[in-house]
Amino acid sequence: MADPGARIGPYRIISSLGHGGMGEVSLGYDERLERRVALKTIRAEYRMRPSLRARFIREARILSQLDHPHICRVFDYVEGADTDVLVLEFIEGRPLTHAALELSHAGRWRVLEQVASALAAAHAQGIVHRDLKPGNVMVTRAGDARVLDFGLAASARTRPPDEGAASDDDELTARGAEPAADASASNGSDPDSVTSFRPGAFRTAVGTIMGTPAYMSPEQARGERVTTASDLFAFGLMLQELLTDRPAHPPDLSDAQLLTRVAMGQLDPPGRGDRDLTALVRRLLSPAPASRPTAQDALERLVWIREKPARRLRQFAAAAVVTLALLGGAKYIVDLRAARAEAEFRRGQAEDLIGFMLGDLRAKLEPLGRLDVLGDAATKALEYYGSVRPGEQEDAERARRARALLQVGEVRWAQGEAAEAEQAFTAARDLLSPVVARSETAEWRAAYGAAHFWIGYLRFNEGEHDRALEAFQVYRDVATRLVALEPDVPQWTMELAQARNTIGTVLQARGDLDGAAGEFRAAIALKTDLVTREPANATYLRELADSHSWLGDVLRARGDLAGAIAEFRTDVGYRKRAREARPGDRQTEYYVAIGHVKLGGALRAARAQAGALVEFLAAETLLRGLTVHDPTNREWLRELAVAQNNVGRARLEVETPAAALTSLNEAARILAELHASDPGNTDWRLMYAAAQINLARALGAAGSSSDALARAGAAVMLAAPLLAGSSPSRGAVRRGMEAELVRASLLIRLGRRADAAAALARADRVAERGGPAAADAELAALRAEVAAALDPSPAR
Repeated sequence: MADPGARIGPYRIISSLGHGGMGEVSLGYDERLERRVALKTIRAEYRMRPSLRARFIREARILSQLDHPHICRVFDYVEGADTDVLVLEFIEGRPLTHAALELSHAGRWRVLEQVASALAAAHAQGIVHRDLKPGNVMVTRAGDARVLDFGLAASARTRPPDEGAASDDDELTARGAEPAADASASNGSDPDSVTSFRPGAFRTAVGTIMGTPAYMSPEQARGERVTTASDLFAFGLMLQELLTDRPAHPPDLSDAQLLTRVAMGQLDPPGRGDRDLTALVRRLLSPAPASRPTAQDALERLVWIREKPARRLRQFAAAAVVTLALLGGAKYIVDLRAARAEAEFRRGQAEDLIGFMLGDLRAKLEPLGRLDVLGDAATKALEYYGSVRPGEQEDAERARRARALLQVGEVRWAQGEAAEAEQAFTAARDLLSPVVARSETAEWRAAYGAAHFWIGYLRFNEGEHDRALEAFQVYRDVATRLVALEPDVPQWTMELAQARNTIGTVLQARGDLDGAAGEFRAAIALKTDLVTREPANATYLRELADSHSWLGDVLRARGDLAGAIAEFRTDVGYRKRAREARPGDRQTEYYVAIGHVKLGGALRAARAQAGALVEFLAAETLLRGLTVHDPTNREWLRELAVAQNNVGRARLEVETPAAALTSLNEAARILAELHASDPGNTDWRLMYAAAQINLARALGAAGSSSDALARAGAAVMLAAPLLAGSSPSRGAVRRGMEAELVRASLLIRLGRRADAAAALARADRVAERGGPAAADAELAALRAEVAAALDPSPAR
């Protein structure tokens, strides 16, 4: 890397933090955002080797997917002439190997819980660390943990290419205030590691070994496939070492001896200590990966063990009450209470299991698309709660069961079972109704509001706008009361803002644009207050941008283009601030692009074609970068095609047909592939039709009328199946009309006036079924143009 004072992009080098075999880590200063960062480089000779550079880029991609308070964040990736630079969060602190010596037992416990939380977040996205160890955990001055060095990390969904190259053995740590390893050491051989080891130095017949032997799982040491369970084995070793003061391996073994011992699953047992902790360590260190708990399970068990003293205190108090009852009552009373206690215990176990399956387990299954596994659990839960008589339940029980029913409903909704989802949400509402009538407990009221939100959401999706509005108004009233009870809790202010948004959406769907605008403005005022309190809160900034965008949609529908343009500009501005607050967040980048598209559309409607082109090009640039980052993301690909379609349309009006055709052909290619992959996807079909229509316009302007006519005909065929039903969508009506009108215009140029008149008549028949869609100003202008060309007499 360059000398202190040199610059790489917007980053100024301050000093070197350490060296590694592949490059070095330096302390840098981001002059745009005025903060210190860690700059991790790859040396030029390694940069030229595809496998090593791929790993470096893979680390950037992996880290960019993780946004967690206990994981080192990636801010940027800079490709220079001589070196690539990964820009990471600079963490001031010390490695856990050093910090543990001064941490109390409670402090160590806190750090390990935070590490488990970080692993749970990474594993939820299919990311395996593969080299978890105390040396890769930084402890800040406040005693908080940050997990570092995802350089060996991999997605559990895709095995990284060439991951076992013997020369790919040196990685770097983005740590602050501590020197990194010597240039001759690997990721596992820095001074903070228990042992010195070069990952490329040991091989087996199965594969290549990567990681640090003292914290490896047996399957990793044998060169077998590494999974999230391997990280949990390493976590178990850390638990044993830090909480029982008994490492699993003797400190005086050679690398070869240690690797052999690890591969065979030989471990020293943990020292004497808490029985439940020892049991957890043994589960984590099971030789069978399938027998180890998940990171989320381990975290919950750690919390449970930590809270045992408090539970014992409560149990002692309960025992004292029972003792008094024994002294003052008869034996049959005690027996009755014991029976009730046993029944309650069993019921609590059942409900805890339901909560786990529909809460924690659901969170793990949903990203995998396997919510079908929970179908029976949701059904049994509904049956169970239906069998419990309301009179038997106290308020706390009702609230707990209502929250579980909300989880049941969300699972059923995600599975497409709307009727069962509404049954669960309605049952939750009914359980909570008497509770909120006599209690001001905020948590219970929030659950009551959530039940009404979901009921309203389901009814809205069924087109029952009046019933949806009733439910959303209750949701609003609940949120209003929560704000009055706890005005300093931001969550309640956001709930109220979201309630106003939902009401605005219903009013917009009912055609009450003025009412919708009022609701969106009310939401904007609430969210603006939150942003004023926390100007760098990316979530608040995104939420505020959403409301400005929705208001812009309403204003555009009302014909207030100037107002819509102002709202869309504000939307883009807040999204850019959110991106600055959370660099590397791809989803925020995506919504910045969508904001540019909306703004461009409003500018084009206002005849500001040059300005529209600028916005569409900005969106295309952002979306192209996103699709390079993840070419498999179909949502990003679709929006890239939409942006390119808009760029082509704007270029046709501002530049030349040839310039337009470049963008339009690329958009059509992407949309053709998406449509072919899922012909039943209505949105993709309509977008593909729009691309064909714009290609027809550009080809016609370029003089290729026959080719243009074929494209317009293809658009007509794409829209036709969507117009066959009794109630075609507004989008289908619009595309069907537009395709016929463009075809009529082209037929007129070819002198085929009779065919053009027939196309115009078909467009009018489609318009008769379209309602508000047929009143589109752009379509009206195009129809008038075609009609005038067919009958240019003054009478018309």
